[in-house]
Amino acid sequence: MENHINDPEELQNTNPAGAPESVQEDTTQKEEDNTKSNETLDVESLDLEALVAKLESQLSGEGWLHNRENIDLLIQHFQSLFSKEFEAQKAQFLEEGGNEIDFSYRPLFKTQFEALYQDFKKKKHTHYKNRENQQKANQERKEEIINEIKLLIGKDENINTIYKTFKSLQESWYSTGPAPRAVNNTLWQNFKHHVERFYDFLHLNRELRALDFQHNYEEKLKIIEKAEALCDHADIMKATRDLNTLHRMWKNDLGPVAKEHREALWNRFQEASKKIHDRKQEYQKNFEEIQKENQNKKVNLLAQMEQLITPAPESHGKWQTALKKFNSLRTEFQNIGYVPKAKSKQMWSRFREISRAINQNKNEFYKAQKNAQRDNLNKAKELHAEIASILEDENWQSKVNRVKILQKEWRKVGHLPKKFLPLRNEFLNCCNLFFDRLKSGYQKMTPEDETLIKKRQTFMNKFKKETLPDDVDQINAFLDNQWTEWVNLGDLSNSIALKTDEELLELGTSKIEKTQLDPSAKAQLGLTHLLRCMDNHSSALNNSRTKLKKEHDTLFNEVKQLENNLEFFSNSSSENPMVKELTNKLSKLQEQLEKIQLEMQQIKQFQNKKVKAARQAEEEAQTAADDVAEGEAD
Repeated sequence: MENHINDPEELQNTNPAGAPESVQEDTTQKEEDNTKSNETLDVESLDLEALVAKLESQLSGEGWLHNRENIDLLIQHFQSLFSKEFEAQKAQFLEEGGNEIDFSYRPLFKTQFEALYQDFKKKKHTHYKNRENQQKANQERKEEIINEIKLLIGKDENINTIYKTFKSLQESWYSTGPAPRAVNNTLWQNFKHHVERFYDFLHLNRELRALDFQHNYEEKLKIIEKAEALCDHADIMKATRDLNTLHRMWKNDLGPVAKEHREALWNRFQEASKKIHDRKQEYQKNFEEIQKENQNKKVNLLAQMEQLITPAPESHGKWQTALKKFNSLRTEFQNIGYVPKAKSKQMWSRFREISRAINQNKNEFYKAQKNAQRDNLNKAKELHAEIASILEDENWQSKVNRVKILQKEWRKVGHLPKKFLPLRNEFLNCCNLFFDRLKSGYQKMTPEDETLIKKRQTFMNKFKKETLPDDVDQINAFLDNQWTEWVNLGDLSNSIALKTDEELLELGTSKIEKTQLDPSAKAQLGLTHLLRCMDNHSSALNNSRTKLKKEHDTLFNEVKQLENNLEFFSNSSSENPMVKELTNKLSKLQEQLEKIQLEMQQIKQFQNKKVKAARQAEEEAQTAADDVAEGEAD
């Protein structure tokens, strides 16, 4: 075969140090690596029967090869564990007076294991035999492809047809699996040599060749840029694996570029590769130190993990914080590189012990918390049922002390899950309702009262959605209409009616305050609404007058005090800032005082009018009664 060692495209088959390397990666080894499972079984926690069951599940189906590493681990652990079990059974047999020659121990799971083990060996033998046959077939196919490419060189046909045939053969080469390792590199060198000869033959159609060169040039530039980026990658081992992938792409997936670019491209790619290999060599040179450093890091992380449960958290919040910290430490632990082989197994065992301890403590905590919550819930339900029964009792007013005791007992009830918060709200609502009844003089409502209260509640919900007009007269007319509708709903007993009328008063007052009217107009509308809603509640009006009277007296005293303070200033002090401030404050207080006096006067006039009307009605009734009596006498 013609030697092309000085061709830059051929030089790509050497490593950065210049020593020859295999042109194609050991695909057989790659195939074996791909059969490794990403999951490592925790066999330490499995007994013999569980190991046999796990081995059977790993061997079942077409994925057994993918589970090969786990299968080997299960077999080794079973054999080790069974050996200990066998010796234990034998020792027990001898202790019981048996003769060693008579001892036999062959449980069913041992027979099942041996059958599975033989099945595994048979599958492995068949797999490797099939792979060997397939590699021989691949060798024959690759030799055919090389011969067909040789026949294309110099063929007197349309160059486009020849090129399409060549590309088809090239794709067939790349899609064909690996040949036996002994001939794999030789086949690749032959194939590459004849590919180069074919491209040289394509000089008759330089335009097509130029397009292919340009495509290869652009793709190789991308590969070089990726390799240069890997030079600074933190994980040098991963960078090395990625570099190998890039080399395979360079060699297998791409053809040559124009001669003027070959050397520059390859040198640039080789330079990036050398930097990565140098870093890898430096890493391997300091591998023992790095392993010791990794060991120290893992020891520190294990200590931090142990501290999370020393002592164990005592609340849900602390447990969640500890678990979050543990997950972070676990991820950091798993991402740390290799440690000395002698310490690796010990560290992973300690890691699993701590993980189990944390999970065990966590489960015990939440199990205890769940039991406590169940007890809390049962106690809360009992308290709620009792307060609800008190509200239904005919003698509910005599249970004040018991309700207070229930409240104290409720405060002692421990934590309840969020989904049971409605139960807490129901209990508090029952307590509030009980004391509201005491304040309002509540008597047990009749069915008619309950129906009327529902009607008033419906009216209130509708009133909430209403918007007041902008004009004072229109607002008064609107509120009058609302009050008429309210009264037409029906009459409640006075103690119950007062509470609902106060709710209507509060809602109407709130709507008045939200209007854009001036404060004096709002005040007058609010007073009118108060008189309207408290028409049938003289005691409530008296309370309003009393409240206004207290506010009036307070303001009156402030006014007198300010007037006395201003007497100390002469007339010439009118420009004094302090005098101005006091004068302005006095003016505002006097306005408030006049406003309160007017409200008190209007309430009093309203009450006098009511009293006068009541007396007049009483007199008219008496007169009518007298007239009836005289008529009967006649």
